[in-house]
Amino acid sequence: MKTNIETTSKLLQLRGKLQSISEISFSFATLNRQYPIGNITEEEAQSLLDAYHKLMERVGDIYNKYEDEEQKTTR
Repeated sequence: MKTNIETTSKLLQLRGKLQSISEISFSFATLNRQYPIGNITEEEAQSLLDAYHKLMERVGDIYNKYEDEEQKTTR
């Protein structure tokens, strides 16, 4: 049985958000490989902290957008 347009649209929206999170995860894994904590300078550590914060902000933005969209559809 095929899905209707509304269901397919919702699936694609969620997949897009999860794909974005997957890309953030890849960035995190790459940073961890390139900059192991035991082998970096203080300056690199500060830059890494900044990068981690930016990744977390991106995850938060995705989640907040998801929550907003869910609230709109349940009203």
